[in-house]
Amino acid sequence: MNGETMFKKLRNVLGREYDPVEYWKNRENPNNQEGESSERVGYDVAYIRNQIEGCDSILEIGPGVGRTFGAYAGRKVVQTLDITEAYSKKIDKVAGGLGLEVIGSYLQATSDVFPYDDKQFDISVCSQVFLHVDPVSVEHYISEALRVSGKLVVICGGYKLCGEPPSHVFSHDFWELVEKMNLHMDNVKGRNGIAYFTLTHWN
Repeated sequence: MNGETMFKKLRNVLGREYDPVEYWKNRENPNNQEGESSERVGYDVAYIRNQIEGCDSILEIGPGVGRTFGAYAGRKVVQTLDITEAYSKKIDKVAGGLGLEVIGSYLQATSDVFPYDDKQFDISVCSQVFLHVDPVSVEHYISEALRVSGKLVVICGGYKLCGEPPSHVFSHDFWELVEKMNLHMDNVKGRNGIAYFTLTHWN
């Protein structure tokens, strides 16, 4: 299914053109019930924590309400990038409980260049974001994440990686993307319809 077909399908479901910025600005809770379960969150947090070990500067892309901020416990600062400020108060509350300072930046559109210098961060984290990003924009997000950091941690449902059917808005063939973008995929896990992996440029 190509990007245009996916957008038509989604428009039929929503009854309007899918605008990611407007959609997330008006959605009260970015996570479904399963996504907030303590068992699932614990697994996601542990995976992220393992990948960021030894990293000083971290960028989380699409932090939602800070569901996985437990991965940063013991740190002082994490920077975040999102397309809406709708969840900023919830994020600050979660971060405050962990003694964590959040420095947030925001995009006006999914096509925007990330507002950071090249390799400004050691690592970027993108948890349950790409399933809501259209096929054109997802390649841009990956490129920008790897421009501003040396490594990208991805957690994503609705994927074509371990033979699972798509379960959310968009399903991406990450194997194809990795080959097309000449990237290295590592630390791959598949669990309950969720893909976990890291991406880097080949040295």
